Amino acid sequence: MQIISACCRRPDQSGRNRISLSIQQAERRKKICFMAALCTGHHREMGENSSGYAAEQLTDWFWKAFVPKAGRGSSWMKKNLTKQLEQLHRQIRIYETQAERQLDKKGYKRGISVEAVFLYGRRLYYVHAGNGCCCRIHNRRLTYLGRPQVAGDGILLRTAGGSAWECPPVKSFYLRGNTSMLLGTYGLFDKWNRRELQRMWRSDGIQKEETAALRLAEMYQKTLRQGDKAEQAVISITIRRKGTEAI
Repeated sequence: MQIISACCRRPDQSGRNRISLSIQQAERRKKICFMAALCTGHHREMGENSSGYAAEQLTDWFWKAFVPKAGRGSSWMKKNLTKQLEQLHRQIRIYETQAERQLDKKGYKRGISVEAVFLYGRRLYYVHAGNGCCCRIHNRRLTYLGRPQVAGDGILLRTAGGSAWECPPVKSFYLRGNTSMLLGTYGLFDKWNRRELQRMWRSDGIQKEETAALRLAEMYQKTLRQGDKAEQAVISITIRRKGTEAI
């Protein structure tokens, strides 16, 4: 099995960047352990620090818990990752409360949005909270694993560290064949219809990291042409069969 990953991050028109990314990879018992996390901080002053802290904590959990114990099964992994999310929520809440956290004029909840996947072999664990989005493309078919959790005029729901927190269920999937996945921030995929995404991210068309990076750049150029000046980030992951490995 081969994993090809790439990421791209763009600050907003004021140069602010409250989005933190983490991509990690290891090997255990001849199986690949992989993590990709995208964390977006929503506190105006502390968002960058909050998102960075969240990315660090998920990375720490990957190396200390996921890699050494990945073979324990999906039930154990889901339970352990849920505990990590609850702990992350409490830490972010304390941190931002100490910074005199308040609701802003638009009514946005504070805290962070988390979009993360953990892979052991072909077993995938997926975490979704806040306004991120994730889609999977397999056999030219696109499936949204998670949609932005917003209400009304962009009001955020269930952000880690926010007052309306509800720990999301950790989803588990078994990936077959060649598969592409995209993790993105709020509004990014709205600029692309399903057919365009399927065309760009056919897994048999991604051969190396440079190819994925060029396609990410193309996505951002389109959002810029359409007048999108908000900070954005996206992570692409392509899982491919390698050699004669069975599906």
